Amino acid sequence: MFFFLSKVLAFIVLPYTWAIVFLLLAWRSKNETRKRKFFIAGLTILLVFSNRFILNQAMIAWEISPVKDPAPQSYDAIIVTGKQ
Repeated sequence: MFFFLSKVLAFIVLPYTWAIVFLLLAWRSKNETRKRKFFIAGLTILLVFSNRFILNQAMIAWEISPVKDPAPQSYDAIIVTGKQ
């Protein structure tokens, strides 16, 4: 049951699913203002989530900046592990 639920929820959360739903609602709607809003929402979702530049900028903003190494130390020897 959990496997099925996780697959269905993963499909529902995808932005392309929402874009298709909004575009279908715009196509089937009879109210002109609602049709225009659904169409704009669908196209906006497609534009934002299919644009590689916007996604890269969002991922760069989301990432944690790297931690700098403490002061470099010098060692006399190193240990290399591996198979014989």
